[in-house]
Amino acid sequence: MSPERDAVADAAPMVSIVIPAYNASEHIVQAIDSVAAQTISGWELIVVDDGSTDSTAAVVSARIDGLRNARLISKENQGVSHSRNLGASEAQGSIVAFLDADDSWLPSKLEAHLARMEADPRLAVTFARVEFMDASGRPTGQLTNNLRDVVTAPMFLRTNPTVTTSNVVVRREAFFDVGGFDETINHSEDVELLFRLALNPRRRIQGVDEVLVRYRLHGEGLSADVSKMESGWHAMIEKARTYAPDVVDEHVAQGRAAHMMYWASKSMDLGHPTRDAVDYVNGAIRADARTVLGDPRLAAKAAKIYARHLTRGIVGGGQSIGREHMARQREFT
Repeated sequence: MSPERDAVADAAPMVSIVIPAYNASEHIVQAIDSVAAQTISGWELIVVDDGSTDSTAAVVSARIDGLRNARLISKENQGVSHSRNLGASEAQGSIVAFLDADDSWLPSKLEAHLARMEADPRLAVTFARVEFMDASGRPTGQLTNNLRDVVTAPMFLRTNPTVTTSNVVVRREAFFDVGGFDETINHSEDVELLFRLALNPRRRIQGVDEVLVRYRLHGEGLSADVSKMESGWHAMIEKARTYAPDVVDEHVAQGRAAHMMYWASKSMDLGHPTRDAVDYVNGAIRADARTVLGDPRLAAKAAKIYARHLTRGIVGGGQSIGREHMARQREFT
């Protein structure tokens, strides 16, 4: 970016960064630091405190004191989607970038996205590759392999190429054209938004082949997350059926199979009884066997889960979600 362009951006921010925060005092300074370290200066930062009961507001206020183009909005607790929508509605930039309070960006994040979006006005959303970091914020070296080509709506029923909302950079006009985040959906609200955006072929969604985001992996408080993710995905599918029934009906079986394999892996990672993971694998094969058995990676994952279950037997301890999952699977089959 040229100095002249940066000067213009200083006067009228090109990018508005929205950080939703709820009880985020432990990690949010690292997120804000990564914004302050960006290689361009044409941005504004909006932190939305969603009724935190810890010291989030005080920590943010101290960190942004003296930081140009940064402000804090405090409100009662209404959920992360409401916070993101509120922040976007306050944005002055024509482009909005979302960052979660426990994640961070690499310094060239905004510069790379702006260059791509300026070069192609058809792009409504861009996203980058992601590096995972551990709970303490140390990079793990594990990287995602995001899609580089234009992403289509059906892809979002099977996977989330963006990985995390901290990776999403969207034109503000396109964001509000589709109504922003659906505040009634949890865990898949970002995928549902991107699905809506991708339904219009004039709104292109494309990856940037650079690692620009660090996503924090938490090891605590996750005993019920698989069940919540599953519930969120089903809620997203049912919502999508109300406005794109043909697309959903054509692709939902493959999407269900792919997600069940992900939930199976997550169940194993979290130490749930192996029967839960086996239930998910079985459900994936019932939903669409070709998705599982036709993909060498998924087929190998299924075989590994079956083998571990046979080796360990029925493992006690942990929270079993198998019965709840099987009941929900019957509802959607």
